[in-house]
Amino acid sequence: MEEKSKEYTAFTTPDGHYQFKRMPFGLKNAPAQFSKHMHKIFGVRPYVEIYLDDIIIHSKSLDEHVEHIFLVAKLLRNAPLKIKPSKCSWFAKKARILGHVVSGKTIVMEQEKIEAVSKRLPPKNVKHRSNVWLLKKSKFIWTEIEQESFDRLKKALISKPILRQPDFAKTFIVYTDASGYAISGVLSQRDENENEYVIFYGSRLLKNAEIDYGITEKECLAVVWSIKRYRVYLYCTYFEVITDHSDLKKLMSINDPTARLARWAIYLQAHHFAIIRKKGNSNGNADALSRQVLLLETCNKVSKEEKEDISLKNSYIYDDENSLYYLKNGKMKPGLSRKQLNRNKKLTENMVYDNETEVIYYVKKTSEYVEIPTKEKRKELVKIANEFGHF
Repeated sequence: MEEKSKEYTAFTTPDGHYQFKRMPFGLKNAPAQFSKHMHKIFGVRPYVEIYLDDIIIHSKSLDEHVEHIFLVAKLLRNAPLKIKPSKCSWFAKKARILGHVVSGKTIVMEQEKIEAVSKRLPPKNVKHRSNVWLLKKSKFIWTEIEQESFDRLKKALISKPILRQPDFAKTFIVYTDASGYAISGVLSQRDENENEYVIFYGSRLLKNAEIDYGITEKECLAVVWSIKRYRVYLYCTYFEVITDHSDLKKLMSINDPTARLARWAIYLQAHHFAIIRKKGNSNGNADALSRQVLLLETCNKVSKEEKEDISLKNSYIYDDENSLYYLKNGKMKPGLSRKQLNRNKKLTENMVYDNETEVIYYVKKTSEYVEIPTKEKRKELVKIANEFGHF
């Protein structure tokens, strides 16, 4: 580093005050300088492609490839730079490069880019339907016609002109969102006509500890996770982060952040971006992906140790006409008082109704579904318990 720049990397420890002699990780201009250094080392060579610290060597024959590897190794030794063998892949017939699987004959898009949409499950009730880009107020009906339309919608979202290749001359846009059980991030850009198109879809369920995060921490986690996921596109360039959570704009200026937020803030400081707030209804692409419909049929068995304290009164939800109406239709029964409305909302919190099986499920913090037995099943369970021998 230049002598005049070293003072800007200063940091304090219990042992004293220090500054870097060489450019460290984490500085905004470090990726650009490193990339410039790499291209200076390798220059223009038809058999080598460089992207930051990734080196791709491609050849037409095995003998030629061996020769190219030795030439690249010589350049690295003269630099001098080192490579870590465990992170290298030698003599590969195909490789993952910037979101694509490249081989000697084809360039195929990674399925990971579209799985958040392509593997999306159809809704099973009004509540599910409101989370998948569909109408919220009409009665829930799902036939072959609706399924066919749903499949066409998914296909459109993962095909041109909505899904396209990245243009590194344009600004990248990252849409993020968080719900009670999932986070999502959509990587996008705008074309010459200011029309947005998608490059990458992404979402995942929250882990056990993450489910207990506050809403600000969940939204911040969505931003950090998305930036890490799309690092190869966003590193060393300016980009925009679109979120519906206004507090994230103050993240870098919080006086007394929690340890977790402070750690994330330090990570984000290494990137050059702006946070832009948009209302939830204007952030529909990421908002929908953070509310994935989960398979009710894949419920995990819950052991006695893992069981949550689900009150016994929940099993009588089928006997409550007003609550059952709300779960089936996604809206309250007309004519109820405010006290009744509040009671029904509290009773049905964390519950979903499956129209196919006509069963109500309680959704745990771990996103597992626990079946609430119907009146008939309750009678059967009591009968079995009473008739079962002691052990």
